[in-house]
Amino acid sequence: MKATLRLPLLVLVPLAPVVAVAGMTPAHAAPPSACSASWPQFGHDELHSAAAAMCPGADNITAGNASGLAPRWFLPTQGAVTAEPAVVGGTVYVGDSSGSFRAITAANGLVKWSFTSTDQHKAAFGEFPSSPEVASLPGSPHPLAFVGGGGTLYALDSVTGKKVWGTDVDPAQPTSAIEIESSPVVNLSTSPPEVIVGSDDNGSPGIQVTGIQAFNAYTGALLWKYEPERDTVVHSLGDDHQGNACGDVWSSPALDTQAGLVVFGTGNCADQTGAIAAHDFATNSGIFAVNAKTGQRVWSFFEPPNQYDTGQPSDSATGDDDFGSSAAIVHNVALPGGKHAPLVIEASKSGYAYAVDERSGRLVWKDEPSQAGQLSPQLVGAVGGTIGGLSVGQAAGRPAAFMTSAIPLPFAGPGVDLGATPPGATADTSLANDPRRAVSLHAVDLATGAVIWQDALSAPSYAPTSYSGGVVFAPSTTAFDVAAYDANTGKPLWGAPIAAAASGGTSIVGPDAFLGTGTSFGSAGPLPVPPQAFGVWSFGIAGPAAP
Repeated sequence: MKATLRLPLLVLVPLAPVVAVAGMTPAHAAPPSACSASWPQFGHDELHSAAAAMCPGADNITAGNASGLAPRWFLPTQGAVTAEPAVVGGTVYVGDSSGSFRAITAANGLVKWSFTSTDQHKAAFGEFPSSPEVASLPGSPHPLAFVGGGGTLYALDSVTGKKVWGTDVDPAQPTSAIEIESSPVVNLSTSPPEVIVGSDDNGSPGIQVTGIQAFNAYTGALLWKYEPERDTVVHSLGDDHQGNACGDVWSSPALDTQAGLVVFGTGNCADQTGAIAAHDFATNSGIFAVNAKTGQRVWSFFEPPNQYDTGQPSDSATGDDDFGSSAAIVHNVALPGGKHAPLVIEASKSGYAYAVDERSGRLVWKDEPSQAGQLSPQLVGAVGGTIGGLSVGQAAGRPAAFMTSAIPLPFAGPGVDLGATPPGATADTSLANDPRRAVSLHAVDLATGAVIWQDALSAPSYAPTSYSGGVVFAPSTTAFDVAAYDANTGKPLWGAPIAAAASGGTSIVGPDAFLGTGTSFGSAGPLPVPPQAFGVWSFGIAGPAAP
């Protein structure tokens, strides 16, 4: 059974005091810098480094000045903002779970325009759960903002907010449970340019087969769709509605135009028995690489068995080990023995992290930095391991990946079996030998997978990390705060309460950081338990603005 709640159980999250109101501008906070850098998409760039560009001559956020971060403004929203904002040309682009997508002036938090989704799909996590990409297409008068709202991919004029096109990924069933939780990536190396994004069915067999699809960036017409469940490429968005919910993609695809590959992770299989009977490609939880122009599979890597599996062909027995954390691609990593290779780094809800060779999909290393959170197959599946995306930078002189982990639980197998008499679970005895897995922020050596450091003060989080000048930003879902850590040591450098459960990443441009807040689920809108300050924050380095 696919977990129907990938975000944290809100009743587990403590309340925090309200800390800001709209228009708040502390006297000591300077306006944002005129730095020309941007954060145009999820993970900053198409390889998903989540590392900010350093602006020459500007006050970039570094380990030396991060303690001086202060609030610039806070814009409240009706719904939760779980997306990582895109920041381009002095404008912040982000949507919320209520169905509103906004362009916000980065300097002061004033709304330039807003767009309301008209999608009717039963989106389990709200209308705009993921990040946009803002990209300039050859010949287009203005850059376009591409974003998933419910089960529709939209292209919006970034200057006016007008819809250029909207494509439903399940047009035959406009109220189905299909949705786009994946953040799109734009491929400008093809003709026409492609917008590539994943689709998810939230464990609902019998509806449109999900996967990864590419659309014409000018028109929204489907160019190709790869269906992991059937290991096939189709060119129609309605060829069948008999999927077994085994190939959903709620992670965000990474794009390597040099290699011509799109890399993404898949979730577990809702009806593996049915998929096997249908002779489908039903192996659980994989990392896939497909040809960026055709969608044809180049390689696939599936998570090896671990202590949370029993080997039985059903999800209730094998756990909920999605690859929901988005992959990052790192070129030319120096491996032990003097070899170099491009690596795909990906982490699972099982708590394991993997590096595979981008050229072949061959496993290079695996490690278990995080503790899994297998709660119960009858309830929500897994609430632990790694779900937020990672960032890439330097730690103690070594190339490193920084990742958070969510709610750790001390169970092996699929968690508490409520169907047993009496209900019970098996303890994960391996946790006693490695209690650091219960820590929630990790720096991992890119070359070997060895843990460089783990910060004991970090709180469980579903949010991605971001990197800037030796600083790791790691918003917390459970502590209702955002914090920055020294990338070399894991030592906390700065923190601020945000009065909400953060599940989105931090976008960094020069001396400025932008963060959406709030966590919710349910197609009827955000759950108000506990109360949260839904909205968008801007933080910046105090002092004179950089030129």
